[in-house]
Amino acid sequence: MVLRQYSSNQPLLFLSFPAIISAIVLPPAFAGNLQVQKTYFPIDYLFKLQEISSLSIGILASILIFGGAVLTNLLYNRFEFQNQASYVPALLYSLLASAFCLNSVSLPSLASNIFLLAGLFRCLQVYRQSRALGEYFQAGFWFGMASLTFPPLVVMLLSLWLMVLFTRAFNWREFVLPLLGFGVPFLYWVVWQYWFDSSFDFILFRGYFTLADHSPWESYTWSETYFFIATGTVLLLALPGFLFLGDRPSNKSRNLRVTFLLVVLGLIAAMGIERALIYEYTPSILIIPFSIMGGLWFSNYRYSLIAPFAFYFFLICLSLFTLHSNGVFGDF
Repeated sequence: MVLRQYSSNQPLLFLSFPAIISAIVLPPAFAGNLQVQKTYFPIDYLFKLQEISSLSIGILASILIFGGAVLTNLLYNRFEFQNQASYVPALLYSLLASAFCLNSVSLPSLASNIFLLAGLFRCLQVYRQSRALGEYFQAGFWFGMASLTFPPLVVMLLSLWLMVLFTRAFNWREFVLPLLGFGVPFLYWVVWQYWFDSSFDFILFRGYFTLADHSPWESYTWSETYFFIATGTVLLLALPGFLFLGDRPSNKSRNLRVTFLLVVLGLIAAMGIERALIYEYTPSILIIPFSIMGGLWFSNYRYSLIAPFAFYFFLICLSLFTLHSNGVFGDF
């Protein structure tokens, strides 16, 4: 049983994640079917992501997905979202991020997930510390790196301030330091542009509006539709178990969940900003919430009758989407 294996404390399970990612991402990469999402962010121009080959896209995406999966699982186990070690979050991250690449690859969002996880590590380390200025500066820096990589995430500065308000007594320094840390990556970017780029192009958002614009789900195939329905279903079913704790929850557990929920709200707001300013959707920025919340629910599958069925329904829909993307069902 898959859930039983990945819910146990077996660190060697990490070796299976590169195989899972490669099995989903690399076949269409070799076939030349992977496409980079056209978001026109600064990092797209810096590394010329629109011009690299499909195989290079697949390799870069696989590396970023594996890195994000490892960090997600370290975050989950180190800060004890569950009272025993589990590797389900890394499994979900690997599966979901790889499947999203079959629709379109957003290298900025995959990279920004890693920066967000690094910032979350710093945010969750400040619980009951007498001084947290260094941690909040570093958290602001990593959130700033995520925002420079994927600009709609600028809203994460507000989420970070809300975390400070909820976790700590008011201290104006703990609001200024995250702001300074958040601005450091942008300062380096301005200097880079001024020094090496004669055009001084510091535009973060480029939206190309057309009267022929349509909603992205209108062009989804049947397998994509089932996959997104399964993903949304799992996320909605896992949410109550994350929100409503058992009897007598500790302050640490309550703080952990509220802090994480503030991050989730920031990510949802970032999706709204992206749609409003550049007319695109990038669902891969919700991989972290899906992996943590879904990982918690599926790791406790023994206490939920519906969790195993939901997990295998998600796996079936993902498998159909993967096979269809590789031409197994033809035009059906």
